[in-house]
Order: sequence, then structure tokens, then C-alpha cells
Amino acid sequence: MLADYLYTLDVSGQRTRMVETFWFDADNNPATPTVPKSTTSDWTYYNDSRLTSESIDRTDSFVLDLFGNRLKRTTDLASTPDVVDEVSSYLYDVNDRLLSEFLDSRNNGLVDKTVTGRFVVAFLTEL
Repeated sequence: MLADYLYTLDVSGQRTRMVETFWFDADNNPATPTVPKSTTSDWTYYNDSRLTSESIDRTDSFVLDLFGNRLKRTTDLASTPDVVDEVSSYLYDVNDRLLSEFLDSRNNGLVDKTVTGRFVVAFLTEL
């Protein structure tokens, strides 16, 4: 398989764009490459170098608190441009440890999935 990678960096050296190109034949076979297929990824950052958005065949945007904790992630899938398809929110304890992630996979205001970690148990036993 033939592959080509092109990177773009900002003045502080952070990757802002990556273009990956792979060559296949007409039957999607990498053994006899003739047809290029590319994927472009883009990243943007706050002035303090924290990630604010990532776009890889979809766009994820982030809201952070003053300590750099991710409070919210919105996802815009490539199949529905300029429409927020998913929303994730995050809960932290007083020591900035992630307790839970809540996923609203349809952006309808309802939590479809909750993921919790070991800090949830530790936090609840301290109350």
C-alpha cells in the first residue's frame, strides 16, 4: 500500500492539519494502487494550546472550564453538515477528576449513555 502524509503546523509547532492519502485500485484493493483516497483532519486551539475543535470526517468542538477540564463536546457528523448530531457533557469532582460522561447521541436533550469511572465510587464514599 502506498501512503502519503502532509502535515501543517502553527507557529508554536502544534499540528493544525493532516492530509492522509492512500492509493488503491478500482476494486479498493491496496495491492495494485492506482486510485488515491484522502482524509483531511483539522485541529484548532485556544491561545494556551488547549484543543478547541477537531475535524476528522466529523467536527468535534469543545468547551473547557478555567482549569482545562472538558465540560462539553458537540459533534457534527459529515453526513449532516452544520448540524449538531451528538452532545457529551462531563462531571468532575472538586479535585478535577472526571467522574462521569453523559452522551446525548441524538441531540434531543435526553442522555442515552452514561459512563462512570472509579472516582465516582471514591467520591460517593467520602460524602
